[in-house]
Amino acid sequence: MNKRGYANIEVFLVMVLLFAVSFLIFATVSAGSEAYFNLSGRQDRDASLRVGLSFLDVKLRKNDAEGAIRVAGNPFGQGDALVIRTETENQAFDTWIYCLDGGLYELFTRADAQPLHATASRIAAIDRLEIASQDARILSIELTRLSDEGASGEDTTLSGVFYLKTGVT
Repeated sequence: MNKRGYANIEVFLVMVLLFAVSFLIFATVSAGSEAYFNLSGRQDRDASLRVGLSFLDVKLRKNDAEGAIRVAGNPFGQGDALVIRTETENQAFDTWIYCLDGGLYELFTRADAQPLHATASRIAAIDRLEIASQDARILSIELTRLSDEGASGEDTTLSGVFYLKTGVT
């Protein structure tokens, strides 16, 4: 075999080696990017749930008064809503906290007014709000954020149990 044949084989082997190294680098970067985006998405879902549950905790503790807290049907969709009644200058107001279209909302309105979603404030990205009253003084709340991957992904859930001094009506 002549020198030209060896040179062609060497060039071919170097090209195969470069291709293999390039493929391994690409596969490593691709896998790392996917892992990062999955972790980042999970952290975003966890943060939304923590913000929502913290908001509910503050609202419940601040308004723990006789007859002020009740569980009602969501006026804009399925599920339950938390309704907090406050009185200012001999006028009653209701604060509705409910879940709709991937968000946890707070709506402040007069007690005798019809709730209107257009005036609500979005608190956090939450897909489901479940409220259960275990007895007159214990309120269990579970927030769920659905996975971005659909049915194949794992939903993220955070729950809290709140002891109210005055109870839930």
